[in-house]
Amino acid sequence: MGTMDSVGTNPTTLDPADSAGWADLRANAHALLDAAIDKLEAAKDGRVWTPLPDELKESLRAPAPPAAGVSHEDLAAKLAALLPYGVGNTHPRFFGWVHGSGAPGSVLPELVAAAMNANCGGRDHGGIYVERQVLGWARSMMGFPADCGALLVSGTSMATVVALKAARDKRLGFAASRSLGLAEALRSAGKISAGKLVGYAGEGGHSCLKRAFDLLGLGSDALRMVRVSEDFTIDLADLRARVAADREAGHVPFAVIGTCGSVNVGAIDDLAGLADFAAAESLWLHVDGAFGAAAVLSPAVAPRLSGLGRADSLAFDFHKWLHVRRGGRFLPCIYPPPPERVRAGLSGGVPHHPFLRGRSTTTAAACWCATPTRSSAPSRSGPTTWPPPTAASPRAARGPWTMGPSSRAASAPSRYGLT
Repeated sequence: MGTMDSVGTNPTTLDPADSAGWADLRANAHALLDAAIDKLEAAKDGRVWTPLPDELKESLRAPAPPAAGVSHEDLAAKLAALLPYGVGNTHPRFFGWVHGSGAPGSVLPELVAAAMNANCGGRDHGGIYVERQVLGWARSMMGFPADCGALLVSGTSMATVVALKAARDKRLGFAASRSLGLAEALRSAGKISAGKLVGYAGEGGHSCLKRAFDLLGLGSDALRMVRVSEDFTIDLADLRARVAADREAGHVPFAVIGTCGSVNVGAIDDLAGLADFAAAESLWLHVDGAFGAAAVLSPAVAPRLSGLGRADSLAFDFHKWLHVRRGGRFLPCIYPPPPERVRAGLSGGVPHHPFLRGRSTTTAAACWCATPTRSSAPSRSGPTTWPPPTAASPRAARGPWTMGPSSRAASAPSRYGLT
């Protein structure tokens, strides 16, 4: 097969000119794959994190390569040189920042994806069907209806923007919010005064929430940070008082955000209580489940997430407890099923956009269920078993995706909910 320092001299090209060129690419690709697998196999050895050497940093400040490009051999060697200097999260003793370690098998779909080089923005090809399947799995895993909207995006931060955009548009009217702008939409909806559109989250909420309010033109101050209780969950009494005070001041409350596993301490808000409150106050309930939503697969923790299926939107990551390589997140925004105006609002109103046919076209995820009205009673069943039960499989039974006792959920402090 050859090695990276002895095989191949042909420059990289979009179209190798002969069989020797393809053989050169193949040999270096095999060698680089072996180096990557060797790195993963030895992940437990040595330091958790090793800083990038100064000489390697300097080499990464070099000018652009020559017009002729570089050889496959040189390219493979440069890539292999980076392998020892990751964040450290593939090491079993890495416990920082809620990073998942990833699974060695994740190398395989990345290889196929690179070879296919598919644009999942439309058309009819394998990549779109894979996305649909993953989104269907995610809906089932989280207890959402099969016909709710779902989308893969770049991360939970972007998923939050998408979900809160839907929340804003629903409150102001989708057509007006999209075409008139925020101020005019407020006026046309008869909701303008000296106030503004406001939302609510607990003080332990992720920083992306304020950034989303900023990006959506609401202003970061429009997100009211509600006091938390001793267990670091949102204080429902303080939330109730803040909403009442804002209404009295002429503001327009439109959304409340619950946290399912805060990054700092793993706290899980009272999602059922938030769902009841949101229903009573006609507020959109978004759940930030980036870290903790996957705990729905744990029999010990799932009861704490009983209100999850009643959310209007949910964002969660595949790359944390599900250990998918970084880059795959799920924004489930829930609407059962999405009305046409919601679909149009999220797809730009393009009738042929795949999302309008229930397809997702990006690389992270969101689910939503927007209904014209919502009662305080649960409208969906909430977290479910995985894989989905069959007639011969009781709902109480859990399949191979269930979190085992070795997961970090089992060791987190009980006061923070993840036990």
